Amino acid sequence: MVNKKGFTLIELLAVIVILGIILIIAIPSISAAILKSRKNAYVDTANQLVDAVRIAALSNPTILPTNNINNHHLTFVKLSAIKLEKGSKEKSPFGNTYSSNSVIRIDFSDEYNYEICLVDEKGNGIDSLTEIKSIDTSHVKVGGEDCSNIEQLIIGTPSLCSNNRCLIISEPSELYGE
Repeated sequence: MVNKKGFTLIELLAVIVILGIILIIAIPSISAAILKSRKNAYVDTANQLVDAVRIAALSNPTILPTNNINNHHLTFVKLSAIKLEKGSKEKSPFGNTYSSNSVIRIDFSDEYNYEICLVDEKGNGIDSLTEIKSIDTSHVKVGGEDCSNIEQLIIGTPSLCSNNRCLIISEPSELYGE
């Protein structure tokens, strides 16, 4: 009797088919898990940016809006004005640079309300002003818009920002009172 060691072609094909089926099942669930973690990272980043603005407002309360007729009613803080650790606001969780139109809006009625529009250059992220209290992963869009509608709201709405009713902060020195 001859001792034949090895696998037959049928056995090899069966293993390849089984591995293919496992990959077909695994890849979509892994992709979904990666997308979910990126959306969670976006929500965490939005919260960190708003917290940075809140902390800046503690040392420079003049940036906060009031209902006083002589003061501004809204504050818009551009992403470029916020100081964070080096590299922490360079790239989004999707690996793209954040849009220059990303903005945090502070308004005041009975309390201070913080809203954020945070997208990257590919339109991934929170593409409309969303109150930070209610933000979750359902607000993070993949391939949405780029907050340019917010920029037009700031610049193009005379009734909203007329007579110095809006404070637009685009430099760190304006935010931190340096």
